[in-house]
Amino acid sequence: MDELHDEFITENMPNRVHMSTSCCQINCGGQADIAINIQHTKPPKINHDLVANVCERPTVVARCPVAAIRPALINGKPSLEVDEKKCICCGACFPPCPPMQINDPENSKLAIWVGGKNSNARSKPTFHKLVAAGIPNNPPRWPEVATIIKKILHVYKEDARDWERLSDWVDRIGWPRFFELTELPFTKYHIDNWHGARRSLNASTHIRF
Repeated sequence: MDELHDEFITENMPNRVHMSTSCCQINCGGQADIAINIQHTKPPKINHDLVANVCERPTVVARCPVAAIRPALINGKPSLEVDEKKCICCGACFPPCPPMQINDPENSKLAIWVGGKNSNARSKPTFHKLVAAGIPNNPPRWPEVATIIKKILHVYKEDARDWERLSDWVDRIGWPRFFELTELPFTKYHIDNWHGARRSLNASTHIRF
């Protein structure tokens, strides 16, 4: 994200903005104070010919936070397989096992999550929310991702109060206003539908999105 280099060295943002790539929104949103997370959306593609010689399979299995990876025998060679129904596309398996390539431009799209906060200073901790998905995966510059990130940061810089964290800013203006200011499309897939969502949804009979 060298396109944002000037913004960070001049420290013109209302507060620090931590960004991360290729990790799950639960971990970064709940433990690492990551305000913006760029995440892959498809499970890794495995090069089974290289796994036995490159990867320590028990370590890779242990690295998966949702137990989606298990040992397998593919074409007579020791390898690994992924339960795609469990996989959260966090990329934790890639560092110890490069043949599990998650950054696949042909098969993987990218998603952007916003609002993670671990600290309870000024406000309670929060998880990320999905703000953009299906973004083309075009390495090495990822121009589509950079455009969306710069738009979010520009609006945050112009609208947030001094020392207001990105998650606190979103909490103050509300998610409907966030999508309006950033001009990002809002779809049914952006609606919280997990069992605890009632605490974060507008408890109203009026739909304002």
